Amino acid sequence: MAQVTSLQFHEQVLRNLLQIGDDRMIQLSFDKGKGIENHRTNHHAVLIVLAGKLQFFLDQQNFEISAFEMIEIEPLRLHSFVAIEPTVVLLCLFTGSASDDAVAKMKDRQTATRAADDLIFNS
Repeated sequence: MAQVTSLQFHEQVLRNLLQIGDDRMIQLSFDKGKGIENHRTNHHAVLIVLAGKLQFFLDQQNFEISAFEMIEIEPLRLHSFVAIEPTVVLLCLFTGSASDDAVAKMKDRQTATRAADDLIFNS
């Protein structure tokens, strides 16, 4: 049975939304100044900011990621982030060779979306 789940800011910092095998989707909600300390994971991850803004650290790089933006995190890369303002994140964790396929499909969709955006014009 299908279920609709709200992805608005939630008092619970971490909410497991979906798990299929070892692959997971997790909602993270952070108040300003809160975040995740430096760590590494065995998973291939995609972090999508749904609302708010993050300061994201990946190895020696530093990014500001806003709502409707995402970043791909390869396995074993050192990363952390802190919320610049109240922020909601969708974290997708993929394992094994399926993760490579899932990320490739996501990149293909981004390319297709960009191509479709190029076709849209205002009259």
